[in-house]
Amino acid sequence: MEALDNRSLHNHAGHPFTLVAATPLQSRLHRVLDVLAAPWLLPRRWRNSRVLRDRTRPYHYIGQLARRADGSWRRYLRLPTFAGDYHVLIGVAEIRGLMHHPRMGQGELVGDGRQFLVIADALGRMRLSKERQDAKQKRNIIAHLVSGPERFIQTMRSLSEQRVRGWWEGAPILLVNPELSEFTAEVYLRSVMDLQGPVEGVGRMLEEQVDLLGQAFAYHKPAHFNRRFDELKRQLVARIGNDPGLLNSTDYTHRLNAYIDQHYQSQQDEAFATGLNGAVLAGYVAPFPSFLALVDELGRHRHYRQALREELQTQGQDYSAYIRRDDTLLHACVHEVLRLHPAQPFLFRAASRDLLLNGHFIRQGSELVADIYHVLRLPELWGEDAARFRPERFQEDPERYRQPFLAYSSGPNNCTGQMFSRYSLKVLLAELVRAGDWEVSDEPLEHHFHFALAMNRPVRIRLKERHHD
Repeated sequence: MEALDNRSLHNHAGHPFTLVAATPLQSRLHRVLDVLAAPWLLPRRWRNSRVLRDRTRPYHYIGQLARRADGSWRRYLRLPTFAGDYHVLIGVAEIRGLMHHPRMGQGELVGDGRQFLVIADALGRMRLSKERQDAKQKRNIIAHLVSGPERFIQTMRSLSEQRVRGWWEGAPILLVNPELSEFTAEVYLRSVMDLQGPVEGVGRMLEEQVDLLGQAFAYHKPAHFNRRFDELKRQLVARIGNDPGLLNSTDYTHRLNAYIDQHYQSQQDEAFATGLNGAVLAGYVAPFPSFLALVDELGRHRHYRQALREELQTQGQDYSAYIRRDDTLLHACVHEVLRLHPAQPFLFRAASRDLLLNGHFIRQGSELVADIYHVLRLPELWGEDAARFRPERFQEDPERYRQPFLAYSSGPNNCTGQMFSRYSLKVLLAELVRAGDWEVSDEPLEHHFHFALAMNRPVRIRLKERHHD
């Protein structure tokens, strides 16, 4: 592979990000032009709406439209549909600018988009100012993972060892999805929220909630959506909400309870169910697609599994320090999986008023879409082998890849659980490699358009050689 040059991405971006309110004259002019262009836009609206309703096509379709004839990529793409206009940003500077833009206070230009509204509606939190306070609270809560991760890493390691040992004691052909669904929920509940009680069935409840959100996200809400989501929320709280460990012994839930007490009279009302369900759902959505992709991707590359095993054998006695390091092949493999399979491929904002974005007119209420998925695959940023799984790219020049690595978004509204997601992926991969070897025989995964990253088929692996360290 031809080595990437070391040009600064700040210089490489080359295009300043400008997002300003349109003047009244500009708004009137563009609205008149939109009315005149409406008959010519009808075929585009029909085609875009039809494709985006098909969950198997949006990634490829957007990629086709964004790629110019000379192979370069557009940084901005307008997709008019019958559900409204989508303005897709496919550039590091543009996405970072959008994610850093204030979303509250006087003079707000950008508000919460459809993605957030679907979640807020499902969880019963339609007061956006309160939801923003909740997001800040979660960010403070997750911060303790950064300051003292040793206990969390050890809990994750114990759970990973148990799960992997169970795999090798079963059948040689393993369907990974249900196994990792329960595992993801358990890792989050026991490591971050210190749950002491049983977790059986929690993963299935969360998976159904995610599927319901995905159906609502794709232009329609099923007739039974509200009833079923509320039922699952009540079931989740009944299962874990009275656990002594969860409610009494963790910093996480003390703060969650304090927040709820601040706004509501009782912890037993709908607010507690909403807060608890939202926290657990977030901890489930962030790593689960990446868990699946991790097992699948490494199952296709025997030489990386072997190199990881050799690295593990020389990593020393301090396991926690090894997991926290960012100069290892383990770290690089996890980042490469997150690059190719980001849990949240698109992030949405809504125009709070008529805007001009780098000169493009955006009508109030239109969706601004940060296309994380394609930015993480752009050849101009990642090289001609951008579509290949090649972890070494993160070791060859780590600084080169810090700015365009947007798997956890960017700015003040980035993913609150990114440290948890990274650590849990690293620990699972380390214990998988330590325990034995596996391979994937199915065709490579394809991605579907969903609330979070979805795969076109279950992940199935064949367990080969078990190691005995």
